[in-house]
Amino acid sequence: MLAETALLDGRKVHYSSHGSAKEALVLVHGWTCDETAWSANVPELSKHYRVLTLDLPGHGQSDLAPSYTMESFADSVAAIMSHAKVERAVVAGYSMGGPVILAFARRHPQQALALVGVDAAFFDPAAAEKGKSNDFAVHLEGPGGPAAR
Repeated sequence: MLAETALLDGRKVHYSSHGSAKEALVLVHGWTCDETAWSANVPELSKHYRVLTLDLPGHGQSDLAPSYTMESFADSVAAIMSHAKVERAVVAGYSMGGPVILAFARRHPQQALALVGVDAAFFDPAAAEKGKSNDFAVHLEGPGGPAAR
């Protein structure tokens, strides 16, 4: 395993590279996790693929970011791939990593060979807009936030 750091807008994005196969697989963790969420999967996968795991901005060993959107997370995936000299990869996302990989495919289609959702939350855009208008996220904040989550 090689631990590396890519830069995105001057901020550090931590990632690790496992294995040496030509075909690459990028594993994107979920909300409040880090690259270790995939630690049980990496040993076997890295026998067959070059596996990149990362800490999304604001998670693990990566720097904080000015915003935490699926688009900015997607750009961090592109940044580590570029730094690792991986042109195209299968990209897998766990939980919140699902919306991240969808944003990645929209923003960086030439880098996405395939997408794999693992217990991923894929939302219909109309439903997401409705959720915004109902201030769903406000229930996850403040003193009652931990109980709501």
